[in-house]
Amino acid sequence: MTQKRITCRDVQRACDRYNKAHGFNAHSIGFLQWGDVRGDGLYRPGLWVTVNTSGGIGSSYDLRGKTKRETIARIEAAMP
Repeated sequence: MTQKRITCRDVQRACDRYNKAHGFNAHSIGFLQWGDVRGDGLYRPGLWVTVNTSGGIGSSYDLRGKTKRETIARIEAAMP
């Protein structure tokens, strides 16, 4: 049995479910997002969390797994 390929879109959907479960909007501390925010020309997406009310973000080391599949599992485990 082959497993479905996990894409960046799947991780973002997990982030959306997490944000909805916690009642977060884009300006809430704790809001999760998946994407490339570095702006250095290389595409290296990561898991980012809003850390202050001014919209500052930081890397979410607690929920980020070694693979996208593991990241999704950690996000889903952190939902209420």
